[in-house]
Amino acid sequence: MALEGGFDIKPFCKSVSILSRDQIGPNEGKKIKIDDKRKIKINTRNKKNFLTKIRNNNKSTIRVLKGPQFHYFSKESQKDFFSKKYKITKLTDRMGMRLEGLILKNIISTNNRSEGITKGAIQVPADGQPIVLLTDYPTIGGYPKIANVISADYHFLAQKIPGEKISFQNVELQEAEQLYKEHLNNISEIIKNIKEIN
Repeated sequence: MALEGGFDIKPFCKSVSILSRDQIGPNEGKKIKIDDKRKIKINTRNKKNFLTKIRNNNKSTIRVLKGPQFHYFSKESQKDFFSKKYKITKLTDRMGMRLEGLILKNIISTNNRSEGITKGAIQVPADGQPIVLLTDYPTIGGYPKIANVISADYHFLAQKIPGEKISFQNVELQEAEQLYKEHLNNISEIIKNIKEIN
């Protein structure tokens, strides 16, 4: 949530963000709870209202590229990854989304040398349950990566909440690039269609 003027919160190291996992930030690093009250610094100065239409595309199928260690997993697990649904667990935060579903069997190694990773990478630790790395992802990691969420679908994934189920669909790099171009065009179209209303 973002409001003009911002929230009237005492900053911590010049920031009003919190990291609840480490209890760092305003509000003693704790999340805002139901019935908590927060003041806004100033009333809105912009008296104009705007209207636009955004397509509500509640996708449950997330498109991915095969990851660098896709071949680490058995043929059966590779097939299961693209045909079965995974439930988003409550162990989900800005760093990662833990999934629960059919166990993915690693036939080569459950750990690698640490290497660079990206937002949207889907790691599979020794327990065989995937973890999708989100916005606060670490810069390196050693778990095998079975896939990576394409940029055009990342925002669909990030809106999912614990308890929802998702599935994965494999696409090739060329298609992923085209889908991202279409995604950017859609955003431009939304901005162009914003209309001022009185």
